[in-house]
Amino acid sequence: MNRKNVRKRSLGREFALKALYLRDIRDKLDDDQLRLLAQTEDLQNIPVFGKELIDGCLAELEQLDGIIQKVATNWRLERMPNIDRNILRIGAYELMHCPETPHKVIINEAIEMSKTYGTEDSPNFINGVLDQIYTEYSAPLRSDQTMQEQHSKLYPRLSNPEFKSNPDKKADLHLHSDASDGELSPEAVVIKAKECGLDAVSLTDHDSVEGVRDAIETGKKMGIAVIPGVEMSAYLHSPNGSKEHELHILGYFIEENDKELNEELEKLRHVRIERVRKIESKLAECDIHLDGERIINEHYSTVGRLHVAQELLKMGVCKTINEVFEKYLGTGKPAYVPKEKLSVRRTIYLIHQAGGCAVLAHPGLTEGIENVMEKIEQEGIDGIEVHYPEHDAKTEAFWMDTARKNDLAITGGSDFHGERANNVTLGQETVSFVEISRLLEKADSYRRR
Repeated sequence: MNRKNVRKRSLGREFALKALYLRDIRDKLDDDQLRLLAQTEDLQNIPVFGKELIDGCLAELEQLDGIIQKVATNWRLERMPNIDRNILRIGAYELMHCPETPHKVIINEAIEMSKTYGTEDSPNFINGVLDQIYTEYSAPLRSDQTMQEQHSKLYPRLSNPEFKSNPDKKADLHLHSDASDGELSPEAVVIKAKECGLDAVSLTDHDSVEGVRDAIETGKKMGIAVIPGVEMSAYLHSPNGSKEHELHILGYFIEENDKELNEELEKLRHVRIERVRKIESKLAECDIHLDGERIINEHYSTVGRLHVAQELLKMGVCKTINEVFEKYLGTGKPAYVPKEKLSVRRTIYLIHQAGGCAVLAHPGLTEGIENVMEKIEQEGIDGIEVHYPEHDAKTEAFWMDTARKNDLAITGGSDFHGERANNVTLGQETVSFVEISRLLEKADSYRRR
């Protein structure tokens, strides 16, 4: 782009800023007002680029204001200075809709306008907000076309292969079906998600990918995207070795037919079955007799201590799940049987080699996890589940900051198991397709290795 054209675009931005400023004051903006503004500015005509920016900002005003408000968390949009607000609208529009212009040019131009027309504090404010908009919203969007082409080749079975970086499209990325410990079938989970108005979901059953295919096929019929996923338990010792942390790691965009992943999941399944049989024998020594084989047959894919505990409740042995674990199934108790454990490194490796990206699930539920976060990052974690029903505002802010500082993807989901299971609703926690695009970008990097 030659210097003459650069100057024209700068004049166009300034014209758009003044026009949008007038609109905010007068609550309207028509062609007559634009022509009068051009005359006032000693311009022969309304700048073409300026008119494009004005029309674009007004057409996308709701989306732009929504993004600005999400990023500028300490400022209410209506309380921002008029000049700053409209510089941000123009900058955000260019970042989101003008991929031919380098983002550094867009941000620098906005800063220069803020120096001329704003306050002493405007340049730093404008720079910070636009830089974050670029990082969280624009960067994935600018590579979106190439990414969609790759995605269509890598994930042809998905019901919606075009995950455009649309902040208005919502997804719940943490759902369980009866392929593990959920109440609903994979098909029913997807149908319910569609009824809730979601645009995408991920089925993330515990140590199981058996429901993924049915979920994807249902998604195709229902017009909702289904991301193949899994949730796996992993273990990591603290730096001094004094404490072992149990972590849950979510895998997204995995190839559910991957041979090595399925062999590991099958191995874990057999280990769980044998563990239940050993628990049955230990309970018999306590004069508690349950039908272990029936429990195994009913919950074959992910049978575990919880299913045994539920059976003991039905038998009237205890009144609560906590009581069962405190008396019989907890560590060191009469019917306790240790389980075979996957390391964090092994778990992340399995997800990566299956073409997926690995996300740390609900970190706020694991005491002291922040002390081993550096080690988790070293093992190759790709993202953090920031948005989760049991994360309060302080917890969410901490993990959001951790993700941003370490360039990790941000995800969220309800951890829905069913209406009666964990007192949450499907779609209670969501992220947008902007976050999904970031996950897909990371998953693509492992597919191309």
